[in-house]
Amino acid sequence: YKEFPLKANKMRDTALQLNQEIVTSYTEISNMQSTCWHGARYNDLAKNCNEVIPDLEKLLRLVVTEIPFKLEQVANNYSLADTKSKMVAEREEPYTKVPVIPTSNETSMQFLTSEVAHVKSQVERSFTNVLNKLDEFESLFNSLNWESEAADRFRQEFLSLKKVTRNAIENIQKLFVTLMAKAGEEMQLAESSNTIN
Repeated sequence: YKEFPLKANKMRDTALQLNQEIVTSYTEISNMQSTCWHGARYNDLAKNCNEVIPDLEKLLRLVVTEIPFKLEQVANNYSLADTKSKMVAEREEPYTKVPVIPTSNETSMQFLTSEVAHVKSQVERSFTNVLNKLDEFESLFNSLNWESEAADRFRQEFLSLKKVTRNAIENIQKLFVTLMAKAGEEMQLAESSNTIN
């Protein structure tokens, strides 16, 4: 139990980094609307991203707040039984909410290929970092010598949400590519239709 506070801090730090990467990727996608992409295809991407926010926030609540806090509680319970004193200040760290990506009511379309491609690569990098942080968190969790019903419940919930998050990220990345291609084709078609020979 003496390792729990240190592990809780490492897990919390990893989870906060994961949280920041998710928020950054959603902010990047949201900012495209005013700088390089808006229209029906952008709205499709925004809607798909927004649909998974509840699952992302369940994951963040679990990894940023609940698991590290519970580890500190467990450490203090053992410490009180062993030494009659607490060993760590328990902390329920709040997570940063994932921003909702607004859709556009504009009837116009904008698609600047190179700028959108740049944002896409930044979002992919952030999503890769999210997946790496999930693996790092899982490794830290698995390194704990913690056997209890609570540990089993947290482990099962984490693995379930990790799978959901991985699938959501993969789907968003595929959709991003598909919608970029469609928007580019539609823009090209509109431009060629407006060309006077």
